[in-house]
Amino acid sequence: MRGIATFLTLTTAAVLFMVGACTSPVEADALRIDDESETVGSREALPSWSMLADAQPLPRDPGPQPHLELRLRDMDPDMYCGYEVLAHGFPALDEDEDGVVVDVGAWAGSGGEGEDERGFLEWHRLGEDTEETTLYDRGSDRPWDEDAPGCEVAIAKVEARVAAANRRLAAGRWRKLEPLDVVGHNPGGPWFDTETDARIVALAPEARPVELLYNAEQFVARVRGVTVLERQSQPGWRQFEDEFCRTAPNIDGADVDRATGLALVRYDYSSGGCLCDDAEHRSLTRLAPETLAAVDARPTETLD
Repeated sequence: MRGIATFLTLTTAAVLFMVGACTSPVEADALRIDDESETVGSREALPSWSMLADAQPLPRDPGPQPHLELRLRDMDPDMYCGYEVLAHGFPALDEDEDGVVVDVGAWAGSGGEGEDERGFLEWHRLGEDTEETTLYDRGSDRPWDEDAPGCEVAIAKVEARVAAANRRLAAGRWRKLEPLDVVGHNPGGPWFDTETDARIVALAPEARPVELLYNAEQFVARVRGVTVLERQSQPGWRQFEDEFCRTAPNIDGADVDRATGLALVRYDYSSGGCLCDDAEHRSLTRLAPETLAAVDARPTETLD
């Protein structure tokens, strides 16, 4: 009995010691994290859980990675084969290769109803020509042509192209770009938005949003009547091959990677004429931190 009493006494003392240790404040001078030579004591004195191996860090969540999806659907068999290609997570920046942004695009002739539409994957590299990979070409499907291979062959070809593109995308690590809150200025274009232009002029200078425009072979970011934030030489933007379209583009907007300042600018050469094949083109540029700060300080919601 005396042995049991001694055991209970020791157990009670141990519990009280543990409670006191959990509730008592930690003395600041008892912790040393600036000197690796300091020792806490013998290994035997450490609690058992401290002997466990350090946990591996959780994998980084890159967010939605860009990928393509081939979806079969019912379409007009006299014009289209029954498929569409959906794009998810674009445009995106390659985190492992500086200055590379991937995006998807589509083109269709202005004189038709999309029966010649072509879809493609674009690899943009800062200061270099854009690499383009065809995903589908409805102009070569020709479902109405008895001599054509037919929609089964066309769909199988698209399926192989989409799978190859997804394998290439899966080999990288990507970060999705975000829309840049700016106004695409379209001076003298066929669809010039006079209402928005009048609203910008009517605003107090400190409330006017940032505008993007192309002028005299230069990409310009400005605040109307206040300051020019960026002026970059972009003579290559005049080199669109369609002679029936404008020689200088209108800027529709941009998507940006905040960490690097890389922006994928959307522009088009549409003239409004029936012989101009409307197509949106994209080009990569790098924006200054001051430009991004001005965009944040001057939201376009002031135009609402």
